[in-house]
Amino acid sequence: MESIEQFTFSELLERAVSIARKWAWLIMLCSLVAGGVAYGVSRLVAPVYRASTIILIDQSPDSKTTEYTAILTSERLARTYANLLASRPVLEGTISSLGLSIEVDELKQAIQIQPIRDTQLLSLQVEDNDPLRAASIANKLVEVFSQMNQTMQQERFSAVKLSLEAEMKQLDQQIKAEADQLLALPNNDVNRMERSRIEGRLSQDRQNYNNLLQSYEEIRITEARSKSDVVQAEKAVPPKLPVRPKVWLNTLIAALVGMALSFGGVYVIEALDDTVKRPDQINRDLGLPVLGVIPRHNGDDNKLVCISQPLSSTAESFRSLRTNIQYSSAGEPLHALLIISPEPEAGKSTVSANLSVALAQSGERVTLVDTDLRRPRIHKLINLPNHSGLTSLFVTPETDPVTVMQQTEIGGLSVVTSGEAPPNPYELLSSRKMAEIVGKLKDQSSLIVIDTAPVAVVSDAVVLSHLVDGVVLVIRPGKTSLKVIQHTLEQFKRAGSRVLGVVLNDVEMNRTGYKPYYREYSYHAYGNSNEEKVNWVERLRRRRKESRRHSERVG
Repeated sequence: MESIEQFTFSELLERAVSIARKWAWLIMLCSLVAGGVAYGVSRLVAPVYRASTIILIDQSPDSKTTEYTAILTSERLARTYANLLASRPVLEGTISSLGLSIEVDELKQAIQIQPIRDTQLLSLQVEDNDPLRAASIANKLVEVFSQMNQTMQQERFSAVKLSLEAEMKQLDQQIKAEADQLLALPNNDVNRMERSRIEGRLSQDRQNYNNLLQSYEEIRITEARSKSDVVQAEKAVPPKLPVRPKVWLNTLIAALVGMALSFGGVYVIEALDDTVKRPDQINRDLGLPVLGVIPRHNGDDNKLVCISQPLSSTAESFRSLRTNIQYSSAGEPLHALLIISPEPEAGKSTVSANLSVALAQSGERVTLVDTDLRRPRIHKLINLPNHSGLTSLFVTPETDPVTVMQQTEIGGLSVVTSGEAPPNPYELLSSRKMAEIVGKLKDQSSLIVIDTAPVAVVSDAVVLSHLVDGVVLVIRPGKTSLKVIQHTLEQFKRAGSRVLGVVLNDVEMNRTGYKPYYREYSYHAYGNSNEEKVNWVERLRRRRKESRRHSERVG
């Protein structure tokens, strides 16, 4: 696993872009699935509509209260009315008036009442699956509450008013009776004292009546001043669009969340994956140059691309690898080259064969030797028999490799196949006779390319590394672990072998963003000689003409 501290911000950004390009199909698939699920669920959920109405709390101002007190009173009254609107009696009255088949608690959850700041207004919102019913409930709530509010305010003074009215009525009757008595009593000296008594009581009752009447009027004035009316300032109308679910918004959010989660998942997977994926890892973690980047081709794996598709980009990458190997050995002779891979299925034999073809096409006398005595493959790639080969030299007194060298249709390329499978491959390859065979092959060819078994499976390659001038490591990006590569290189370092560099094989150029690296490690970037820059088609035509002339001379 790579540490994030090793990367700069630009490198992290570049890596994120590379991961996004590589896993674009999965990220888009997760995004589409998440968005599709959200869309389907949103369409299945019953829509909810919200009807709104505005309520005015019309409070009559008290002349004795200050402005600040009036403001506080209004705010408290608004909050009080907001709570009363959601009270059980109001909800039960609304349900009964509209004939709704819902419970009080269910209706209470469907309404929302909020005082509008710095005003005497209340905002009442009702949510329901039916827009008409939502508007009806909102309007009916205001109507029921307004009636109940009037009833409650009337009940505050009704008892006092009724008591005063009863006393006034009784006094009125007494006054009338006393007035009748006074009229019926003759005005003479005999009745003077009685008339004075009746007149005094009548005057007192009239005074008491006037006092009660005054109290009654004061109560009416107080009632009028303290009365607060509930007025529906704006009626609720049936909404046209639902407030939820917001189908397209939910779909978009789910798609974005799915994209983010999938990208985070693949980023974590890539971070935990310790396989080598990019050339910069080779340079940074292994300290080795990248000699070539071989793209994946759509041909037959059992055919050499340098022969079957000579004008393809894959064939060109092998020619670039050939040139880079030649430059990597500048100043030191390179007569024997060992091609290794840490694990099976890295394409080591394919690289060995195609590289040998490319070297032979450049004019080198190349001998390709298959030392993988357990699972040989070179004879299959070049379509040669494998009845006799390298192992045949160990069972005969003669060690002349010419007896087992097979010529190919490519001029300058000879092949020594593995031969019959022996019971002890390691003992044969580590013997003194093997060293003699390699020495004689060097005399017969200008360059020997040796293909061997994977290092992680057997240690044949380590013992053969003493017989060569350079080692080339072949890996598949995304398949070979960095720890395995480091362990492989440690073995060759202890053996004192010279590792020239690394070849990245079977690279998916489009998916992994390798095109910049491919251009960097192609032979055009190294300033080759004029002969290397000659068009391949012209070279091929020229060689065909020379071959035709040679055949005519022999004939």
